[in-house]
Amino acid sequence: MKNIILTNITEVISTEEFGEDFLYELSFSVDSSFQEAESHAAECVMLCTYAPGEDEGREGDIPYIAVLRDDYVYHAVESYKKTRKIPEAKELTPLSGRFLFKAKIDYYGDLMYFYGFDSCDGIGENHGLCLIYPKEYAGTENEKILMRLLDKTADSYKEEKFDGNFNPVPLSNHYSDSTPAITDNAPKTTLLENIITAARTLRKLRLFTRLVALVAIILFLIISKFAGIFSTHHLVQLNKTEEIISDFTAEEQTDILDAFDVIIPEDEKNAHMASFMRKNISDKAASYVIEIEGVKDYDAFFAANSDCTLGKSVNETDSRINTKKTKNKYYITYNMLITDNSKTQNNKISEAYIKIEELFNSLSAK
Repeated sequence: MKNIILTNITEVISTEEFGEDFLYELSFSVDSSFQEAESHAAECVMLCTYAPGEDEGREGDIPYIAVLRDDYVYHAVESYKKTRKIPEAKELTPLSGRFLFKAKIDYYGDLMYFYGFDSCDGIGENHGLCLIYPKEYAGTENEKILMRLLDKTADSYKEEKFDGNFNPVPLSNHYSDSTPAITDNAPKTTLLENIITAARTLRKLRLFTRLVALVAIILFLIISKFAGIFSTHHLVQLNKTEEIISDFTAEEQTDILDAFDVIIPEDEKNAHMASFMRKNISDKAASYVIEIEGVKDYDAFFAANSDCTLGKSVNETDSRINTKKTKNKYYITYNMLITDNSKTQNNKISEAYIKIEELFNSLSAK
């Protein structure tokens, strides 16, 4: 067991996230024995690993501090919102303000101490400011040092909001309230109750008119329900500010998929790109998205792209895809945020950023 030795010198770690019309800068202060590390996982928003004496951290090293939105964190925060409980928690402390609670749980064979919250005015639901460390630290001085460190990091966590011209914008009061009230999300009325209500409103009409209207209501509800189930849905929020390209040659599709480091498995004969879009957040930042439809086996598609340089598909971390309750079908979606900083990074990913931007500009000019 290696002992945790802190420098007592703090450094600021920051990143950018985007909302519907705004850019958010997320930041926190951490002891300089933890160094920022690059993560290729879509569920990891920010990452720094214990790397004393090093210039940068390394993905995969432990212990580490991260802002996460993976399944463990998502379901724990969602459970707390609904029941004020996290069944798997070893420790749980309710909080008020930005953070809903802090808790300790088992995490892939290790331990995780984390703060649950929603980020970016509530757009980023069910996130966690997390500390992951080995189980052998449990009950030791190392664990106490690390937990106190995360408490200080949580105290320093900040979010700043900017408009399209990079002017600061006040955050909403989303975080000023304490834990949200427990609500009953069960449907308030059933199909039968709707039919009875409709029949009563038509009681003064002749029998034939009443029957026709009743049948029309039933057909409308059935058609609407099945249309929602079998249609393909967008995972990105469209608000008429996007530039969308939806007509590609086979060669252009290949170039775009190559730029995003995405492959379509050979047995997916009907899979094809549905759209390539750009959403301008500001003159210094833009989000590029590709959508793929016609995929039969989503899990096999994700597995074929598990080594994607630019990270996982948005679908793999979105709750609507992870849950078995939904019957809706969504496009396979890859989303890439490009900023001035990202294009000047000295690594292979910066080449992809530039290639994606150049491809979109070239296709838009056709």
